[in-house]
Amino acid sequence: MSDRDRMIPTWRMPEIKVPNPAESTIEHIVKSIIAFERRLKPDEEIGARWVSFGGETVHITNVGFMGRELIKFHCKNSRDEIVELIQHVSQVNVMLVAVKAQTEEPLRIGFVLEKSLEPA
Repeated sequence: MSDRDRMIPTWRMPEIKVPNPAESTIEHIVKSIIAFERRLKPDEEIGARWVSFGGETVHITNVGFMGRELIKFHCKNSRDEIVELIQHVSQVNVMLVAVKAQTEEPLRIGFVLEKSLEPA
């Protein structure tokens, strides 16, 4: 290394975190689920009604995101079939509803989802 190379300062670019719209949308959905579950009766659990899909009511089992733009809802319908809804963040609209629990112990997903919001 020459004397000239030693005199040139080394610059480090700061790390810039680009916001992820899907991740921030999920954060808002999770907070809404947590608040909604606090108002449920002991024999109820959280569900959703898909207005765009014939008004079917489903039991929400999980929510998440894929990449930067897609939101994914994991659910079970009234026939106990596993269903998933994948929507672009600009199209997400979900009506949270109280539904009769499918098991003796109602599913409470809010506290599990809340852990995903905590920094690692």
